Amino acid sequence: MTIPEDDSGRASSLPTPVLPVICDSCRAQGAAGEGQFAEVGDILHFAPVPRRPQVGNWTPDQQRAFIVALAITGSPKRAGIAIGRDDRGAMKLRTAKGGESFSKAWDAALAIFAEKEKAAERERTKGRLEARAGRHGSAGPSGRSKEDQEADLAREREDYEAARARIRDRLLRARRLYLFTLCADEAKQAAWEALCGPVDWARALEMKPQDNEPYPVRMVEPDMLLTAEGGCIPDMVGCGRDRGQEYVAACDEARETGEEGPAVRRLFGCAITPSELPL
Repeated sequence: MTIPEDDSGRASSLPTPVLPVICDSCRAQGAAGEGQFAEVGDILHFAPVPRRPQVGNWTPDQQRAFIVALAITGSPKRAGIAIGRDDRGAMKLRTAKGGESFSKAWDAALAIFAEKEKAAERERTKGRLEARAGRHGSAGPSGRSKEDQEADLAREREDYEAARARIRDRLLRARRLYLFTLCADEAKQAAWEALCGPVDWARALEMKPQDNEPYPVRMVEPDMLLTAEGGCIPDMVGCGRDRGQEYVAACDEARETGEEGPAVRRLFGCAITPSELPL
């Protein structure tokens, strides 16, 4: 077993961690660290968050298993399910004393997942190129060379990635708007956290990104189903209320009157003082 060095070049007291077994198949076949796990070894060289050895606390192996699952799924909730733990506990580890190294590993895991998504799209693009070349011969349609086809597909891939990023940004902004509308109702906040995980409500009040915003966004997950049901993406749902228009109306009303009015009450679904919110 090798001993890693710390930033000063001295040998660290932390042993090199092994890849955790996170499923029965890996345990039976001895496949941990192979296949889909092969790319995540480096990010496991982090210092686990110190926890007392008692029932219910996150052990170092569980913390590493969560990071592995996060790199594979790209979703804290799915990662928690994969290892049989609640992702809300993992969120608390990020902000706990001694959680800096775990938090960096978390970010690195999401970066690995994002890169794998891009690599998969490159493979799909390559497949389309090969299929197109097979249909039209080496010169391609209209006598175009393979190099020209590759350039066209590269531009298509860039356009696709840009469109995908715009859609993700649009959905996350809608999610932030919905969280903002919950800031006046503690019961709704508790319901959201029970279904979707913890929220920094101070950041939600300012419509800032949350630490656990999903990558990628999945419309089948509870957070986006609630966002859609709450009227924050009416252009995609095609019916129901338009929370975006309600927000604009509430801002106008608050600026003009400085008082609680029907537009503000409609936006939040309850009585609220406009001065308490960044309208």
